[in-house]
This record gives sequence, C-alpha cells and structure tokens, in this order.
Amino acid sequence: MNVHYRFRNLCINVGVLFSSLLICFLLIEIGLRIIYGNPHIFRSPQVRHIPTPYGYKPEPNQHGSYTLNKLVTVNSSGFRDTREWIVPKPTGSYRIIIVGDSFTFGNGVNTEERFSNLLDKYLQKNHGQVEVLNASAGGWNLNNEFFFFNTEGLSYEPDALVLAFFPNDWMSPPSPSMPDPVPIANLSQEGRWDARPYWLRWLPYEWIYKLKYSATVIYLRDRLFLIGAKPDIVTRLLQDQVDLDREPTIAYSYQKLGEMKQTCDVKGIPMVIAVIPPVNFFWLSDGSPSYIEHFRKFAESRGIVFVDLSIGLRMTRAQNLYYNYPWDNHLNPVGHKRVADQLIPVIEQLIMPLVRGK
Repeated sequence: MNVHYRFRNLCINVGVLFSSLLICFLLIEIGLRIIYGNPHIFRSPQVRHIPTPYGYKPEPNQHGSYTLNKLVTVNSSGFRDTREWIVPKPTGSYRIIIVGDSFTFGNGVNTEERFSNLLDKYLQKNHGQVEVLNASAGGWNLNNEFFFFNTEGLSYEPDALVLAFFPNDWMSPPSPSMPDPVPIANLSQEGRWDARPYWLRWLPYEWIYKLKYSATVIYLRDRLFLIGAKPDIVTRLLQDQVDLDREPTIAYSYQKLGEMKQTCDVKGIPMVIAVIPPVNFFWLSDGSPSYIEHFRKFAESRGIVFVDLSIGLRMTRAQNLYYNYPWDNHLNPVGHKRVADQLIPVIEQLIMPLVRGK
C-alpha cells in the first residue's frame, strides 16, 4: 500500500512540475511575441551553395530556395539577382560591384529590399546606365572576398568596388611556413553554409528550423551560448579591448586590403570600404569604438574611401529600428534603406564624375 501511495504521489509531483514548466514556457512565449512580434519562420530549402576556389558561393540558377522565409533567386553567375550579369558589360554602362557577407546578401529580407538593390534603383533613375552587382554569401569574410575579387570579381568588369565590411570579417594570417590559406567551403550535406558548432552537427538543420518556431528557444539560444564563453573579436573591438597596432588579424587584413587597392589602382577603379555595425554596436560601446577611427586612418592612407555606416544606424537599447533582433541580428528593410541612403551621396560624389566622363 505504501509503495502504491508513494508512486501515486511521485506521479502527481512530476505532473505538477511539468505542468508548471509548461505554463512558464507558454507565458514566456506569449510575452516575447507581444514585445518583439513573431519570430521568423525558416522555410525549406534554405539557400544552397557550391564549393569554389575562394570557398563557396550560392548554387547558380537556383530558384525556390529561401533566406529565412524570404524567397531567393540566384542567377547563372551564382549570386542573388533576378538579372543576368552580362559579360562583356554593355557599352557605355558603369558597373559597381558590392562584395560582402550575409548582411550584404540580405539575410531575412526580400531581394529588392537590400541596400544594393535600392542603390541600383536610385542610380539608374538619376544617372542612367549604371549597374550595381551584389556579390555576397552568408558566412563570407575577407578571406573569401579577397580571393573572389581576384579570381572572379574582376571578370565582371567593375568600374568601382564597394567592400561591405562587418567587424568579424578580419582575415587570419597564415603560419610563416604556409602561403595564403585557401578559404574552405564549410558546407553541410544539403549545401547550406554550416554555422552549427561541431558538437551540434549531429542535429539536422530541418530539426533546428522547427525548434526556431519557438520564440523562447531563439531568445534563450544566444544568451545560453554566451555563458562561460570568451568574448569574441567583435565584442572586444566594441569594448576597446584589442591592441589595434599589434593584433595580427587586423595587420594581415590591412595588408590584404592594401593589395586589393593596388589591384583597383592597376584597373583604374576606385575602392570604397563601408563598415556595417553589429546590432550591439551602441550597447557595448559609446558609439565611437577605437577600431573605427583606426580603420579610417588606414583606409585614407591608402586612398580608399571609408564610410562609417553606424552614423546612420544609431539607436538605443530600447529601440530596435534597423535590425531583426532578437530573432535575427541582420538588418531589416529599414536598416537596408538607411545604408543605401548613406552610400548614395558617397557614390555620387566620388564615382559619378567618372560616369559623366564615359
């Protein structure tokens, strides 16, 4: 009788515990959705990629794939665009190529909402035969971008280069006994750029997408991963914890950016570096972290046009105006519009005189 009674009490206690946890989970879920809105739904398949000499790029001629829940079309060149990139370029046209990572690719936004497309639309309307090509992929950094520009980017006959730089895009130096490291593909079996930590790669992405239906799971994910973790390069840069004159990754990245500028000089094309701030830029810094001015001085010493995009993306902790945070840390359509608005006068002032001379 005692055994039966104890078992009954155990079942009741377990039931009460799980019921309490479920109620707490539902309350948190409802609260997060009220405050931040519904999280993005990941539709399948997400963008597929193929290996390349510079790491990887989107699979060419791709239709019906997604970035989060936004439809993606990839042209025959292997980049997100509904147009084909004609080579040789049309006579009399002026072609700007923007190279970058997932922020430039437009994670979580429609193709026409990206800053590159907004810039293209404005320039065509106001300056005639101008093209803006967006060569980007999620997960790219300067390593991919450097090799892409030299092995493929120049084949599209650009008249100007805009490098959209995110503060985790620095290029790690090779060991003294090795040449420049060739970027690795790091793709999952289905061709997705694999951002899973090694210990989680047993879990299929399809399951991860389903888990992300929950606002609570997404909200807690990043915060739990930070427990016990060392600050990454972005956090240390924002908090001025990096010796900018002695950090090897920064010195090596400056070297490679200088080589890109030399290539541009040989081709007679201007180079612009537009620095995109992370979502926590104004939470972890005073809005003027030292790496921005350090980067600016380097760029200007090499004749590179430098654009600090944080100027037009200022916000406070209580105002998430320009990012998809907390469900995603990329720019939302309003953020892309702010980036385009900042790039337009720079392009017009420094590049459009060349258009008039064509």
